[in-house]
Amino acid sequence: MEHNLPLGREVPFYSTSSTSSSVKCDKLSLGMGGILMDSFFYFNMFRNIISKFFLDGIWVVGFFYLLTKTYESDRLKQISKYVMGTALALLFIYSVMGSI
Repeated sequence: MEHNLPLGREVPFYSTSSTSSSVKCDKLSLGMGGILMDSFFYFNMFRNIISKFFLDGIWVVGFFYLLTKTYESDRLKQISKYVMGTALALLFIYSVMGSI
């Protein structure tokens, strides 16, 4: 059973009585359709967050991997770990904020 009712709007409700009234459409009145749309929204949001984070994060990891392989230095490795962690944390926040 599919409902194509606009959420939050007054929809005419016709009954067998002589007076007609209107009902407000919300997720409860839509039943299972509202729950499925919510779950699809959250699934799509999490998929976008994960894909954006990993697609952009691979460039950060690859850059610092090649940097430490090119220049063999213990100090550079320590600095790279902190900078890479910070960059990935900021990238994750950016991915979340971009998907909301």
